[in-house]
Amino acid sequence: MKNISTNFTLYRGSYQETSQAKRYIGRKPTYMRNDPPLYFTYGSNGKNIATNAYGPVVTYKTTKPIKLLEISKQSTFKNLYNKATDNEKFALSKAFRYMPNGKIVRFSKTKYDFPIARMVCRLGYDGYIHPKLFKKYQENKVNPRFHQEIVLCKPKDILKVSNVTKLQSNRSVSPRTPIGTPKGSPRTPIGTPKGSPRTPIGTPKGSPRTPIGTPIGFPMFTPAKKPRVMRKL
Repeated sequence: MKNISTNFTLYRGSYQETSQAKRYIGRKPTYMRNDPPLYFTYGSNGKNIATNAYGPVVTYKTTKPIKLLEISKQSTFKNLYNKATDNEKFALSKAFRYMPNGKIVRFSKTKYDFPIARMVCRLGYDGYIHPKLFKKYQENKVNPRFHQEIVLCKPKDILKVSNVTKLQSNRSVSPRTPIGTPKGSPRTPIGTPKGSPRTPIGTPKGSPRTPIGTPIGFPMFTPAKKPRVMRKL
């Protein structure tokens, strides 16, 4: 078992939760559910993990000491397995695997994770905790580790909202260019055909100085006026 003190920091990434949490700064997150249990990250890089994996982040603080099952210890895991039902044993065998070399492999899937979390809660703990573990497919050389994790049985009863962090847009817009102006033509009015910034809209291509309506290929000229002939009476 691992004891967690008051004001311990946890992170949770969620677009929907962020919009709700910003109205609960310094208060209990009554918008949360208590079942099924909720998952959080923690530690010095916990905020970055939550941001990269799940989106904008809500920072929470514990409001009282809690006791968590440290599921990363093999002795603890065996004790947990012996108290599990058949369905829970199956979920445990899928979600956590202890390798002969001592490494613990974590495979996260909702249909396995929720039964394990509910079992831990049923046994009287406030949740469980584990550090970084190995992923199921260890050939993933880029990111072979599963991030550290805390699962809480009744989060809205033991947490308060500390901070809400929004994602920053990576899109850069020139401060002098009106939004919506086509790229590459910051001084050209919107809708002007490309390649003819000084040509009135609708002028046939190839005749930028020819009045609208002049047939293409004919030079400009003024037709000679016919002499006026008086009608015979």
